[in-house]
Amino acid sequence: MPVARLVTTQAELDEVHRVRIEVFVEEQGYSHQIEVDDPIDPQCTHWLLLPDDLGPDEPVAGRGLGTVRLVPSDPPALGRLCVVKAGRGKGWGRILALALHDHARSLGVKRLAIHSQEYAVPFYEKLGYYITDHVPFLDEGQPHLHMAVDL
Repeated sequence: MPVARLVTTQAELDEVHRVRIEVFVEEQGYSHQIEVDDPIDPQCTHWLLLPDDLGPDEPVAGRGLGTVRLVPSDPPALGRLCVVKAGRGKGWGRILALALHDHARSLGVKRLAIHSQEYAVPFYEKLGYYITDHVPFLDEGQPHLHMAVDL
């Protein structure tokens, strides 16, 4: 099973961006500019999902399987969770979300928010998230819902 690694190097952050561009820009049609110039991104804590056989000193370029970030908002938010197409339905997104949840708890966070794409709501509900506003909103043309989870 892959492992979620807390991002601590520029090479890991570069791989986070590569995975997000693959999923959000190339597959889903989001703006490339938003993925590379998001002003909140440098303030976030990021995780990179990597193969479990990748050693701590081995290069991560091209090896990323998914990513997620903790956004320092009020309340803090889970953001940009994605998994490469070959890994979907295998529990990899859950690995990332739970790593973020554990870290958030260690910081004393009691509640996390998320702007979930509508199709992903069932995934987040399985993790304990609930809809906080049933009125969908558009983010780059994609319908989203406000959700939260109590940690």
